[in-house]
Amino acid sequence: MKSFKFTLLGISALLFIACSKKSEHISVIPVSATSVIVVDAYSIMQKGNLKDISELQSFQTMKEKLRNENKSASNLLDEMIKNPEMTGIDFKSDLFIFQIEENDNKFVNFSAKVGDETKIDAFFKKLLEASGETDFSI
Repeated sequence: MKSFKFTLLGISALLFIACSKKSEHISVIPVSATSVIVVDAYSIMQKGNLKDISELQSFQTMKEKLRNENKSASNLLDEMIKNPEMTGIDFKSDLFIFQIEENDNKFVNFSAKVGDETKIDAFFKKLLEASGETDFSI
C-alpha cells in the first residue's frame, strides 16, 4: 500500500511539474476568455508532416475554394506549408487559441511567441495585402 501511495505521489508531482510550465505569452489571454486551447505545434510538426496534410481531400477542397476566392491568399498558404518559419512565429513554443465575447459577439484569437520580428512584420504585410486591405499599418 505504501508503494502505491509513493507511486501516486510521484505521478502527481510529475504532472504538477509538467503542467506548471508557463509560456511567456500566455499573459495576453484575458481572464474573461470563455475558452482556451493550447497547441504544442512543435510536437505535432515532429510527429506529423505538414506536406501530408496537403494530400488530404478535405484540405484539397478547402484550398480549391480559397484559390477560387483569393489566389494571393492561396499562394500565401502554399508558402506557409513549405516554410512555416517564414511567418516569424516560434513554433517551438506553445500556441494559444482563445475565445472572448464582447457585446454578444464572439471573437476567436490566436497568441504565439514571435521568433523573428522582421519575418512576422513581412508575413502580416503579405497577409493583409492578400486579403485586399490597402489601408493598414503594423
